[in-house]
Amino acid sequence: MPQFSVLQKVSFNRWRGKWVGFALLVTFFFILTVFLGFWQLDRAQQKENLLVRAVSNDVLPISQWPSAVNGQLVNLTGNYLTQFQFLVDNKPFEGQAGYDLIVPFVENIGDERVVFWVNLGWKKASIDRDVFTQTALPTESLEVLARVYLPEKKAFRLSDKQFANSGWPKRVQYFAPDFFATSIGLDSTRLASGFELRLEEHQPGLQVRRWLPSLLMPPAKHLAYAVQWFLLAFALIVLVVVFLVRHFKESVNNEI
Repeated sequence: MPQFSVLQKVSFNRWRGKWVGFALLVTFFFILTVFLGFWQLDRAQQKENLLVRAVSNDVLPISQWPSAVNGQLVNLTGNYLTQFQFLVDNKPFEGQAGYDLIVPFVENIGDERVVFWVNLGWKKASIDRDVFTQTALPTESLEVLARVYLPEKKAFRLSDKQFANSGWPKRVQYFAPDFFATSIGLDSTRLASGFELRLEEHQPGLQVRRWLPSLLMPPAKHLAYAVQWFLLAFALIVLVVVFLVRHFKESVNNEI
């Protein structure tokens, strides 16, 4: 049985440690690239579904509002609570500073009174950023058509504090339904939706409709990214095979 010197054992352990580290590194990056490829495929499918809903005219029955999904069309019948107006800050449009105007809309659904947060569109900011003007809105009972909007990801925030001014309209930093409900003193007899509704064209109270049925990234682009990730995974395997073959040949030549 061959005997190994201490130096040979140390050399062997170092060699084994390097190969284990190399194998773990390759495995990690292979799993990562494959995961990202399938993730992009999933995002492409989500965007495709969203695009279909964004152009669909199928209206969700209002009694099913808790199960509403992104891009779904909803028909509301009720009235705006015009005294409560939220101005969501940092919404530039065509080179001008402005806000998204969010107003609560109340509808009686069965025995429940439900408050929906309706985005009426873009409103230009005044020159003096500390001056906020109330927007004239219809107060009578009416019917509006809007689409559910669920952001893909949490928007960047300098702080989770709203920094809302006193009085109305109330300038806020981001859409926050819980904060809105507290601000208007929502009582326990009313339910509040947790999502934003964006008005369709030609609806009562509509301001500047700055949003369009467009996507930040189309499904085709997600598919292209998926292909890139899978190609990277394939290239990684090819490089590893080439490296191992060369290393094996060098080892054989050294033994000869």
